[in-house]
Amino acid sequence: MKKNMTMVLLVMVISLLIPYTVCFANNDFLLDPINIIIVSDDMVSPRYVQSNEQSIIKNGYTLIPLRVVSESLGFSVTWDGKNQKITIQNDDSLIELVVGERHAKVNGQQEEMPIAPEIVNGTTLVPFRFLAEALGQYVVWQKMSNNLDYIWLSSVPLLYEDDYSISDDYIADESNDYPTFLLKDDCFTFRGLRLGCKKDEVIELYGSPHTTRTLDSENEVLFYFGIMLPYTDFGPYIDIHLQKGIVYKIAIGGL
Repeated sequence: MKKNMTMVLLVMVISLLIPYTVCFANNDFLLDPINIIIVSDDMVSPRYVQSNEQSIIKNGYTLIPLRVVSESLGFSVTWDGKNQKITIQNDDSLIELVVGERHAKVNGQQEEMPIAPEIVNGTTLVPFRFLAEALGQYVVWQKMSNNLDYIWLSSVPLLYEDDYSISDDYIADESNDYPTFLLKDDCFTFRGLRLGCKKDEVIELYGSPHTTRTLDSENEVLFYFGIMLPYTDFGPYIDIHLQKGIVYKIAIGGL
């Protein structure tokens, strides 16, 4: 009897130690509320959004509450209960979804979602990445050391970790008080940029800069940012210096 009681107590203790993410149906996992960070075009003053409802992982895909993303990005959401139809729109975009169906319409074009929207405990859940990209957002998923998930949404591309990984192709810039690394001559960035490239080559590889600083009639600096640490203004960046439209300095900082 004493042995059985010990086993019961052991099982209870182990169950308390299991993370909050739990399985509640075949291939379905309930997630803690996800933190969403919405980035403005110039990377200034990101907005932090957290859903009170929980998300799920179903067959390997993350489904999140529809309104959390849509309304945070300024879209209106209309629900047609009779036809189980969802309409998401703003002045420029129109997305139409139907609960239980993988087919969707994005600005009049038929598209297929990886998994159908569904209703769980009265909340409509939709495949996250499909919805975000349909709303014109780039997505970066970041797991912090405290095991919290942060999802970055941006209308402009963000740098990925490989973009600001320091290799032997870089040398420390001793002129700065904070860590900065300069690309060496005859070396390439992760995306293939090197000193001597033209501005249009920069745009082709990295897209439009998040911000641009014009120094004078001949000199300008293009800034590209990675994901910042949540609730800070600190994060990695690449600044690309041009003179007469030619790259002469590439620096990585904020590491």
